Amino acid sequence: MNVIQKLFSLLFLSIVLVGCERDDDIKTAPLRDHQQQYDAEIVEIERYLKTHTITVVENPGFPDDQNVTFTPVPLMDPTCIWLDSRLITKDVVEPVSGRPYYHDVAYKLYYLKLREGGGALGDKLAPSNVDAVLTSYSGRYLFNYDDPETTDVVENEQRTYEFESIPFPQSNLSLEGVIKGWSEVFPEFKPGDFTTVEGQPVTYTDFGAGVVFIPSGLGYFGQNLSAIPAYSTLIFNFKIYDITRLDHDGDGIPSWLEDINGDGYIRALGPDWENPDDTDGDLAPDYLDLDDDGDQVLTRTEIRRPLQNPEDENEVYTHYSFNGAATDDLSTPYDDTWGIPSCSGDYLSPDRLRKHRDPNCQ
Repeated sequence: MNVIQKLFSLLFLSIVLVGCERDDDIKTAPLRDHQQQYDAEIVEIERYLKTHTITVVENPGFPDDQNVTFTPVPLMDPTCIWLDSRLITKDVVEPVSGRPYYHDVAYKLYYLKLREGGGALGDKLAPSNVDAVLTSYSGRYLFNYDDPETTDVVENEQRTYEFESIPFPQSNLSLEGVIKGWSEVFPEFKPGDFTTVEGQPVTYTDFGAGVVFIPSGLGYFGQNLSAIPAYSTLIFNFKIYDITRLDHDGDGIPSWLEDINGDGYIRALGPDWENPDDTDGDLAPDYLDLDDDGDQVLTRTEIRRPLQNPEDENEVYTHYSFNGAATDDLSTPYDDTWGIPSCSGDYLSPDRLRKHRDPNCQ
């Protein structure tokens, strides 16, 4: 697949994703400088963290489990969020060099990890930023004040406005079709367990839950939505119940397994950036590339198993799974524990160079 075709595919995908955003009554305010806007907002975010405490509902098995309320406290009170051991900082930067790649701003995300998730056995894996998630959430935006130095939080008790609350999961949301702040924070959490009883709502337990504070540059920036003013700092309390692995290029390898450096994030970066998730360096990361190693042989072709009966015109090709199954299915004529092999025929070593990423192997 040549570079022009891949760039066209990327352009088409970006158009589709932009169209997935909330479009009810969208208007665009006069654009501001991203860096200046972030500089102002990060001051307000950090002030909010230093002047508010958080209360978390502990009610396993019920919809309000891990719901939160915010309460104003004096500046740097011992109970403030700023001093909470669950508060984590994440820098949104290019993974190899650490350079800010999004709007050329070194964005910082503050988030609270209320519960990591993973289920009762801890065996659930986190999503990548190109998977889909089943989630419930509430969103609010942060009011800005002219005097950020004031410590009189009693007068400013109502500092946020809730614009949306989805207490029950509706459908899977692709993390490519949501705001940047979401796709950056969800891979830091894991789904949980669920129990179904006929005639009753699904019960979710041991799921990941958190709160994220998102500057507008990682949200809607200058868009004026019907319920969210332009340049709003957003606060989301969210829960992640389940994930769906997607295969964006349909090559038979789930997109999350095309995360070559294994950091949980896959990005489509331009020519001036080092992209560890682009095997052949053609600007199309592997999860959007039909020919990962650029050898003019489709990935889908390189990962198929040899035919069992080549003379049988009706036999259909099957394909190796990326890592192979944990146990062999004796009902199949092949060894299911074999993953995609290296060029030398190594099917099992976890660090092998699989043939679809080796341009010298077809």
